[in-house]
Amino acid sequence: DLVRRMGLRSMLRLCVDADTARLVRLQKRMEHPWLDVFFKFAAKCGDEIVYTVMLPLAVWNLNNAFARHLIYLWCFVFYVIHFLKDVFSLPRPPTPPVRRLEEDYAQEHGFPSAHSGAASSLPMFVVLHFADGMDSVSAWASIAAAVLYCLTVSLSRLYVGVHSFTDVVVAGASEWAALRCGCVCAIPWTTGC
Repeated sequence: DLVRRMGLRSMLRLCVDADTARLVRLQKRMEHPWLDVFFKFAAKCGDEIVYTVMLPLAVWNLNNAFARHLIYLWCFVFYVIHFLKDVFSLPRPPTPPVRRLEEDYAQEHGFPSAHSGAASSLPMFVVLHFADGMDSVSAWASIAAAVLYCLTVSLSRLYVGVHSFTDVVVAGASEWAALRCGCVCAIPWTTGC
């Protein structure tokens, strides 16, 4: 098992290293002072502190069972992401050549991206929960807003130079799976509380 894990770690390390050149090209192509400010702000919108502030609002203003389910999903997302970070222990993209605009998480492992994982699962869970009570235009607009939020936070992690494409894609895919599991499995936990 350890050998298989190390083989997977080696393969992922090659992917992360190969992403460095693409990340440098993306940063050079998009570099602009206004985009620096926008993507720094977008990266902060995916921080744990934003969810820590927003989750009590769900408890106070929405259904308690829904808020509890959202908190379970958030905890599960961060547990899985940080477990994977510890298992694989992959570094963040090297700087230089990558231009790093955010140093807050420089000492943590890079793979997978917790910001992208949370941004891909939590807003979509909220939309899917409330979609039944919406007309089709509102539901599609809400889905589009959740996808836009996910893409903006994920792209911000690339732009500020703290994650590779592999980090972001794997986090998004794993948390979409967690979202699917959460929608199916966690409903009984919250309805009886």
